[in-house]
Amino acid sequence: MFIRSLVFLIISVTFAFSARIVSAHQASWQKIASVGTTFTISMPTPALDSMRLIEWDDKPNMVHVNFYESLTPGRCYLAGEFFRTDRFGGLASFEDFVAGIEYSFKARRGEVVASLSFDPEPDLSDGKAKQYRVQLSHYQGVLRLIRTENAFYALMALGADEKDAVLQHFFRRLRLDQ
Repeated sequence: MFIRSLVFLIISVTFAFSARIVSAHQASWQKIASVGTTFTISMPTPALDSMRLIEWDDKPNMVHVNFYESLTPGRCYLAGEFFRTDRFGGLASFEDFVAGIEYSFKARRGEVVASLSFDPEPDLSDGKAKQYRVQLSHYQGVLRLIRTENAFYALMALGADEKDAVLQHFFRRLRLDQ
């Protein structure tokens, strides 16, 4: 009887302690809601806001994009927004956007070796999102591209795989203001 009570006590304490760790971990996430964007997202640490220039196609077309970057030990989370426009063919449709992102991973001449491979595993069959496995140098990760009526979004996590619970939490924390 004593052993059964002791085991029950240990299991109860372990469960209560792990629930506190999970809620403390989720409470530490930082909400990003920048002026001029149509989305909010929570990131695991305070995010840095940086402008990036992306080589978009084999012509000298480049796209400026504002990325939010959150760093944790062994991981990097990125979130960026691209506004849809007919003035630049690369952002006129979701297919053009996806082609531009794919090209940007191939175009790294003399830089870090990068590759994308389409990931058919997640149920994103509604046509509003695509997911890729990413390789940047020796870092692996996941890239999710999402479309709405007026914008496209890129969410990427290096150092995580598609089954990672923190990555899935990151993907679920995207809120779109349509």
